[in-house]
Amino acid sequence: MQKKHILMIGGVTALFGACVIREEPLPPPQPALTPAAAPNVPPASAIESIANARCDLALRCNRIGPYSEFMTRDHCLNLMRTRGQQEIRDCPQGVDQRALDGCMADIASQSCAQAYFHGVDRFTACSDNSLCYPR
Repeated sequence: MQKKHILMIGGVTALFGACVIREEPLPPPQPALTPAAAPNVPPASAIESIANARCDLALRCNRIGPYSEFMTRDHCLNLMRTRGQQEIRDCPQGVDQRALDGCMADIASQSCAQAYFHGVDRFTACSDNSLCYPR
C-alpha cells in the first residue's frame, strides 16, 4: 500500500511538473515610433500665409488706411504676396511646415515699433534660406 501511495505521489508530481507553465520568450520590443514629419507646404500657400500675417500686423499697427502705407487690406496683400514671391523664389521641394510656423510666430511677435514692411531683411525667419525644405 505504501508503494501505491509513493507511486501516486510520484505520478501527481510528474503530472504537475508537466503542467507547469513554460514562459515563452518575450517578443522583441517594438521600435519607438516617431511622429511623421509634417507635409511640406506648397510655396504659394506659404506666401499667402505670410502675406496675411504681415497684413494682420499692418492692420494692428494702423498702417492700413487712406493716409497710411497701404490704402486697403487688399493693397497690403498684393504687395506682400509680391514680396513673398521674391523671398520664397526657389523652394522646389516646398516649404518646411515647422519653419513656416516659426516665421508666422516671428511676424506675430513683432511690435509696431519694430514692424518693417518694405523688404525682407527684418523677417529673416521668413526668407527662402529659412523656409525651403530641406534646410
